[in-house]
Amino acid sequence: MPEIGLTRAKISTTAAGKDDLDSNSATGDQPQSSTTTSRDNSKMPAIRGADSKKKTRRHTRDLDQIHADLHSRRHLEQHIQQYDEAELPALGLFYCIPCAKHFESETNYAKHEKGKPHKRRVRQLKEEPYSQKEAEAAVGLTTDNGRKKDDEDMVAEDEVADEVR
Repeated sequence: MPEIGLTRAKISTTAAGKDDLDSNSATGDQPQSSTTTSRDNSKMPAIRGADSKKKTRRHTRDLDQIHADLHSRRHLEQHIQQYDEAELPALGLFYCIPCAKHFESETNYAKHEKGKPHKRRVRQLKEEPYSQKEAEAAVGLTTDNGRKKDDEDMVAEDEVADEVR
């Protein structure tokens, strides 16, 4: 016999003539078939790819922040106090300021200081970071009117222009 649909519950008639209440449709849910599976978010790829996830995980401090750490002890202490010492490698004893990295042992820290990435970062930090004023000047947002001309200078320029004609 055909299935009879109701608004809140789905009652189907079996071959024996008994009415059975489908438990899934009593709540308004559709029964899930064996082919439909729920998505497991842990296995889903990143929206922009796996490489993007790695990049965010490896994100280090910007050069201007590190430059401020090198020149201001207070700025460095504020940054280090953000982390719990118990969670840091070697309780935060071996910290490379230019690279903004913690190391597990003194030997790892010493090897790091001899390495190319550390030396490259130190070379980058020798250059002063750009200020906001310099950035605006490069774009052309500042006004450069020069020095104001005096009345005497204007008269002198007019005389020179008359002589040239």
